Amino acid sequence: QGANLQGANLRHAGIRGANLQGANLRGANLQYANLQDANLQDADLRCVDLRDASLRNANLEGAKIDANTHINGYYWAIRVVLGGRRVLVKLQ
Repeated sequence: QGANLQGANLRHAGIRGANLQGANLRGANLQYANLQDANLQDADLRCVDLRDASLRNANLEGAKIDANTHINGYYWAIRVVLGGRRVLVKLQ
């Protein structure tokens, strides 16, 4: 919680269910990472590469995402937790 992982190379990381609440992941490479069920609430995901990462059931409430955050993948729609409820987010 609150970890500083700015610029970290976490490509292919298996961090399913990790508590990354409030973490600074700005500029990190999370390409192909398994973030299923991870808590990314209030995390800084600006400039993060999340291409082909698994975000299924990840909590992204309050996460900071900008135009330089790269998200796509095998699932064009993912279920995330927002406002304490699981919702479907369609990625374009």
